[in-house]
Amino acid sequence: MLLKQPFYFILIISTLLLASCSGGAPIPTAAPLELPTLPPTEAPTLTPLPAATRVLVANGGQLPEVDVQQVMAQALGLGGATGLTVELVPQLTAEMLTPDVKLAIVLPPDPGVTDVASRYPGIRFITIAIPGITPSANLFTIGADGAHPEWPGFVAGYIAAITTYEWRVGALTQTGSNDGLLAGDAFRNGAMFFCGLCNPYFTPFTDYPIAMEMNPAPTQAEWQPWADAFIASGVKTAYVYPGVANPEMLAYLAQKGLKLIGGQLPSDELRPAWIASINLDYSSPLEDVWSEVMGDTPGRDLPVGIKLGDIDASVLGDGKLRLVNEIIALLTSGAIAPNTVQ
Repeated sequence: MLLKQPFYFILIISTLLLASCSGGAPIPTAAPLELPTLPPTEAPTLTPLPAATRVLVANGGQLPEVDVQQVMAQALGLGGATGLTVELVPQLTAEMLTPDVKLAIVLPPDPGVTDVASRYPGIRFITIAIPGITPSANLFTIGADGAHPEWPGFVAGYIAAITTYEWRVGALTQTGSNDGLLAGDAFRNGAMFFCGLCNPYFTPFTDYPIAMEMNPAPTQAEWQPWADAFIASGVKTAYVYPGVANPEMLAYLAQKGLKLIGGQLPSDELRPAWIASINLDYSSPLEDVWSEVMGDTPGRDLPVGIKLGDIDASVLGDGKLRLVNEIIALLTSGAIAPNTVQ
């Protein structure tokens, strides 16, 4: 019996422990949280943003009017085909860039368009003939290397030389204007590119090609003496720089028998004397990039070319026109330096 006592002792202790674990007061449970019933509220009404349906063309006042008209005509055509309205404004300001503006086309001078484009990422921008602009996500550039007034001048000189007997050609350019000076210098080089010394065989023995400068938008009192001196020099074909192309002066030169080359659209009165219009081509690059601008394509730079129009085929026939187009290709590719004697 002594050997079984520890077993009974352990059994008693275990029984007491089990009783202590199962006894005692019950553990209280948390009452369920009752949330107050709130009346239903209506969802706020969001005011939709206006659709971006406007295109702004910011003139700036530095590009020749004929080029502004070219850009505006192309923008109107492209905008109308894509359901957009196009407006010409004097200059671009931040107040104009409202949510309904899809695109801003900016002509020189630069209004700080790089900064503006970064602050309005939802609007697309195109600069035309503004140098030093780098494309970005919403900024496209056309002719970012400048306006190139020397290109039309050079081509005008070449056309004048290949269509004029004894190369009696000259240019009327704009005084006090770097663009006008570049155009006049390039005109001389373009003519000499074809005829070399360009020495006439008969009097008057003027050193052709010549260039005369006059004030921009001259009055009759200003242009009359220059026009008479120009005619007296024996010039038979004249390039008239857009900045001095007074309509009355052009008509006067035509009445005196001169053939004319310019940058503007000739009037019906001038057409018998008109050989060709020469402009930088901003329309083609604008058309080429339009679908990219309307989408999400990142911006890029597009070069400009040269556009010939209002051609008198009886003077500038197919063979001569082919030569001119070859010169244009060399000029715009950089193979010809228009302000350097070749």
